[in-house]
Amino acid sequence: VDNGDVDDALTQGKAAIDAIQVDATVKPKANQAIEVKAEDKKESIDQSDQLTAEEKTEALAMIKQITDQAKQAITDATTTAEVEKAKAQGLKAFDNIQIDSTEKQKAIEELETALDQ
Repeated sequence: VDNGDVDDALTQGKAAIDAIQVDATVKPKANQAIEVKAEDKKESIDQSDQLTAEEKTEALAMIKQITDQAKQAITDATTTAEVEKAKAQGLKAFDNIQIDSTEKQKAIEELETALDQ
């Protein structure tokens, strides 16, 4: 074993460690993507005239829960791949939010029926 072999092993070891460590910009960017998606969802809920106040409150609570869980998963991630996975799962969770907006529509239909009689 000569110094060249030691240097090669050291270089390879550092490269392997660098591949594992999370780039310092990955987590903040992932959190920002989650925040942007959360704000978009909040805005669409706030602007909806099909939801009751209770339905809006429930939907906003779901958004907060998803945001908190996604950010925690991003914080807990130890590799760039884990950060990206946590971000993708968080963004998908926002897309999967189903808001029951039937109460207001049902009330409108009942009023219209009553007025027609």
